[in-house]
Amino acid sequence: MACVDSPSFERLALIRKKLDNKTMHIYHLVRSQLLPITQDVAWAFFANPANLQQLTPEWMQLTDDSPENFKTIFTGMVQILGLQLPGGLPCQWVSAITHVEAPHYYVEEQKAGPFSFWHHRHQIIPTEGGVEIRDTIDYALSFGWLGHWVHNLFIRAQLHDLFDYRARVLEEFFGTYQPRTWSNADDALEERTGQRPERRRTAKANHLTTPPRF
Repeated sequence: MACVDSPSFERLALIRKKLDNKTMHIYHLVRSQLLPITQDVAWAFFANPANLQQLTPEWMQLTDDSPENFKTIFTGMVQILGLQLPGGLPCQWVSAITHVEAPHYYVEEQKAGPFSFWHHRHQIIPTEGGVEIRDTIDYALSFGWLGHWVHNLFIRAQLHDLFDYRARVLEEFFGTYQPRTWSNADDALEERTGQRPERRRTAKANHLTTPPRF
C-alpha cells in the first residue's frame, strides 16, 4: 500500500501478502450519466487533471502532489494524489494514464494506493442532445476474504456514493440533460434570451478550470 508508513502498516503488508496468495476477486462497476454538452466540451473538462478536485467530496481532502502541473492528460502521464480514507487515514494514490483516444476515452490504472488492482476506463459518448459519461471500473482489494468482507460492508457503497456526488456536481455545472427537441417553448425562450436552451445550460460552466470552448 501507499498509505502512510508505520510499524502497523508493515504488519498489515505481511498479512496482506499471505491472504493475497489466494485467488484475487475482481469487482466490476459501471456508472453512466447524460449531460447536455458536446463531446469536445466534455473532453476539455475531464481531460484536465485540475478538475478532479472539483468532483471529489471535501472530506477526502484531495491534493495533487504531482511534480508537474499538467494541463491535459496524455499517454504515460503519472499523477500523484494525496487523499483521506474513511476514518481519517491519509493515503497516497499514484495513477498512470495508459491509453488516450481523444475525445472518446482514456484509461487510468492505479500503480500504488489502497486497491491491489484498479483499471478505470473513462468514456465520452455522443448522444442525442448531449453526451453520455460512462465509467467502467475493474478493481480488487487486498487481504483475501477479509477484503471481500470489507468491500461488501462499505467500500462498494462508498464508491457509488462518490459517483453520486460527482453526478450532482456535474449537473450543477452543466445542467440537466434533456433530449434535444426544438419545441415552440424553446423558440420562445430564444426570442427572450437570444440563446438556445443547451447553450444557456453550458454557459453555467464558465467558472470551471477549463471553460467550455465551442
